[in-house]
Amino acid sequence: MIVEDFDAETRFRGGPALLRREGIVSGISVIIQGDEAPYGVLGAHTRTLRRFTRDDINFVQAAANVLAQGGIKRKAAEEALGKSEEKFREIAQRSFDMIYTCYYDRGITYMSPPAVTRILGYAPPPNSSAASAVTTSAPPCRSPNGRRHRRRWPEANR
Repeated sequence: MIVEDFDAETRFRGGPALLRREGIVSGISVIIQGDEAPYGVLGAHTRTLRRFTRDDINFVQAAANVLAQGGIKRKAAEEALGKSEEKFREIAQRSFDMIYTCYYDRGITYMSPPAVTRILGYAPPPNSSAASAVTTSAPPCRSPNGRRHRRRWPEANR
């Protein structure tokens, strides 16, 4: 949609309040197309009267197309990540080995619950992650960036 002069515009009354408050006179808006429905709208506006050219329209539409491609790629990446996380959970739940994630700054954040029970001899509390069954009683060690931190060991090893 192209609006050369919001004051003279007859397709809608007054124009959007935000544009009015900002003193916008002219503008162009194009749809950012998603896979199944519009993803959003990209607009370019000015406080001075402007007649937009075909090149202006093409430029804004091209920018919207780039944004649409980024949105499509992000959606695909999020779906792939979700599938990967689900696969990891399934593997961790079925494994006889203890699988855990450990960060040098936060310690253990996940431990596979069945393995915790089998190896340590006790189950993690209900409604908590198996990682809550660990504490900070281990000697400090060095992180990849050289800072000292504490390893977290299960309470059973205290």
